[in-house]
Amino acid sequence: AAQAVERAVRDLSLAIEAPAGGLVSERDAVAAYLSAIGSEAGTPVMTGYADLDQLVGGARPGDLVVVAARPSVGKTSFALGMARHVASKGRQALFCSLEMSLIGLASRLLAWRSGVPSARLDRNEATEDDYARVARAFVVDEAGTLQLEATARTVTEIGAWCRRAKQGGDLAVCVVDYLQLLLPDRRRDSDESEVAMVTYALKRLAIDQGVVVVALSQLNRV
Repeated sequence: AAQAVERAVRDLSLAIEAPAGGLVSERDAVAAYLSAIGSEAGTPVMTGYADLDQLVGGARPGDLVVVAARPSVGKTSFALGMARHVASKGRQALFCSLEMSLIGLASRLLAWRSGVPSARLDRNEATEDDYARVARAFVVDEAGTLQLEATARTVTEIGAWCRRAKQGGDLAVCVVDYLQLLLPDRRRDSDESEVAMVTYALKRLAIDQGVVVVALSQLNRV
């Protein structure tokens, strides 16, 4: 499956170079780029991880970013951190989980914001100071919003949630956790073909909605 993801991402440039609105002149394309510079919609989306942002310079609307790693190395935590960073900057972020429930996501977010391990809360071992830290964690009012979703199973459904999220403001990033759990709109003969179809659909979603799509991908253990 990992090799299928890599091939699908590599081949995207051959399939989707044509602008969604049809042919445009070089002059018009440059003009559109210049008009986007400085606007919030054209602002690069930073991850909040300083070293990574310094290295890659963030992602722009229409980008599909695939974050691939072996199981249990922190992909979900990384992506939640990025989504929270985007929200802290006054923009909208959508996190679509196909692996975890909303309760599981909330547990991670609470631990992140409060510094209180979720296991301590789950086992009723939290102290009075722990609960005070939990309460203070949600006093800070962020201008943006991080929205969580755990029912979508196809790119079409995720697209519908993106459109709904955009009604509440500037949607900057949509995280999908994770790629191999997405179902194609039509079944194909092989897993590789299905992953390619889903990857292509995610890229089209990023372009059509004008957002950064971050797709987490599971690599097989070696």
